[in-house]
Amino acid sequence: MAALLLTLTGCSSVTDGSGAGARTPLSADTATATVQQRLQQQLAAEPAWCNVYRSDYVAAFALNVRGLSEDNATMQTQADAAFAELAQDDGDCRLPQCIIEPLQEGKLTYWCGYREDGLAGQEVNVWFAWDTLAPVR
Repeated sequence: MAALLLTLTGCSSVTDGSGAGARTPLSADTATATVQQRLQQQLAAEPAWCNVYRSDYVAAFALNVRGLSEDNATMQTQADAAFAELAQDDGDCRLPQCIIEPLQEGKLTYWCGYREDGLAGQEVNVWFAWDTLAPVR
């Protein structure tokens, strides 16, 4: 049992790259920064127009949520039209995941971000705000 526990513990270490065979675990902040850099590199490798596409996508999502929150059919129709237009160009861009959050008195708000796999030995998932790519805790 002790050998199994030792094996499992050893697998969760992530080296900091400071030397051959170094088994220094990364801090949570360093691991998050590493995942954040990976996300930034992936998004930077996409076509330049993807930044505008992402902004338009989030704006359409926000309009839809506002229409739902205010029970405004016109806003929802405008959001549907915006999503239909975006669907024509869909393809090479990675979009953030957007969620609707309920508020008091039946109102709604939204949040959009990227969920990334964490590094071994750290959090399972790390969330980043879509517009700033800042970690969300």
